[in-house]
Amino acid sequence: MNIYSVLFSLVFSSLCHNWALAKDKETFDSDETRLPYIFISNQAQKFANIQSKIINQTRLNPELKGSATVLNLSEINSQHINYLHLTEQKKRLRKHLQRAKRNLDRIKKLHRNDGVSNSKLDNYHAEFFSAESAFQANQLKIANLENQNSSTWGSEISAWITELDSFHINQLKQNGSVIKLILPYNERIPAALNQIYTHHTHNRNSAHTATFVTELPQLNPTNHGHQYIFKLSKYKYKSNTLLNVWIPENTESQTGIIIPDSAIVWHLGQILIYIQKEHEQFVPIRLEHPLKLSQGYFSTDQTIFNKSIVIKGAQTIFSEEFKAQIPEEDDDD
Repeated sequence: MNIYSVLFSLVFSSLCHNWALAKDKETFDSDETRLPYIFISNQAQKFANIQSKIINQTRLNPELKGSATVLNLSEINSQHINYLHLTEQKKRLRKHLQRAKRNLDRIKKLHRNDGVSNSKLDNYHAEFFSAESAFQANQLKIANLENQNSSTWGSEISAWITELDSFHINQLKQNGSVIKLILPYNERIPAALNQIYTHHTHNRNSAHTATFVTELPQLNPTNHGHQYIFKLSKYKYKSNTLLNVWIPENTESQTGIIIPDSAIVWHLGQILIYIQKEHEQFVPIRLEHPLKLSQGYFSTDQTIFNKSIVIKGAQTIFSEEFKAQIPEEDDDD
């Protein structure tokens, strides 16, 4: 502690000649807990630049901050191209099978009338069975591809892969990005959440809206939490780019107040603020589970709504309150 801090403490304490702890008075009319009042003269408040104000209520949807990775679309595109190839192959194999079936039926009629030999009929049988096997093998490949995509990407992206007009994939190739969000183990996003906000910097005001696509199947839930895919329709990022994301905690906004950092006092792991009850009367209040924001803390505690909150000098009040609770030592005779 430097000399200026010592002098400030001495002068401030001398001005607080009417400092007292009224432990038998209530903090708020609606609060049954009893905490000490702190009395500070107007002169002491001016000297310490203690300022209080009623903070306006605001609507806010609290957000969790995390990160997401831009997916490489080449894998999805490769699966899409493979699917298109298999479907084109299926068309050709179906025509070949239909032609082999017509030829076999024609040869069978001729064979019944002794028009063709057994060996020729066997050849047409072999041609039909070969065409049928090829068609069935193609169908199996398509089914395996669809099952693989569904288990890897979920139903929505699987539908993109199997789109014959390639609408979604072409759209993303031109001016969009697909991002993957991985949450900590055993955490999920709200069920009805359909958008998050993301940007390559930490600037929340510049964040872009990403829309929900699907939740990925959990192949190994013990290794990571739930994974989600979101889509940026108008912003193109390079593959594997790490983006900052802001995830709304609820689907609807909440009413609360944003308490500036200057009003916050930390004590034994708890967050305290001071309320000015009267001109020279203050009381400490513990904040329960406030949300940290860049500009302070957001609290939905209605007991502090429309109360005059100390926004400057809170640490000074706390220091003097703490000193006032220390019993004075008796002088030795």
